[in-house]
Amino acid sequence: MDNDVRLRLAREATASMPNIKVCDIEMHLPVPSYTLNTLNVLKEMYPTVEFTLIMGSDNVLCFDKWFGYKEILDSFPIIVYPRPGYDATELIRTKYPSMKLLSEVPLFNISSTEIREKNVYN
Repeated sequence: MDNDVRLRLAREATASMPNIKVCDIEMHLPVPSYTLNTLNVLKEMYPTVEFTLIMGSDNVLCFDKWFGYKEILDSFPIIVYPRPGYDATELIRTKYPSMKLLSEVPLFNISSTEIREKNVYN
């Protein structure tokens, strides 16, 4: 999906949520886009703001393959949203105890990758 379309959809999806701000910083960073780089640029731009990474439990299972994952763990709080079929409870407990796994939240059986692949707005 085109970045401009993704940005427009994100803004539309959060229009009624005043505490959420859509940022296009990743669109201005070198490719490939690494989460660590994005978080560090945001931290530099807004030094008084604490940024928290929210990821699906499916990503926890491969988090140790992410670029700079140890620095992300050391520098940013991480909240994990459960995804059906991806139980990361034990991995969080044993390997990533600083991550916070959400509980009692609605589960959605679709990922952002699947939404992008459907490409219905392009």
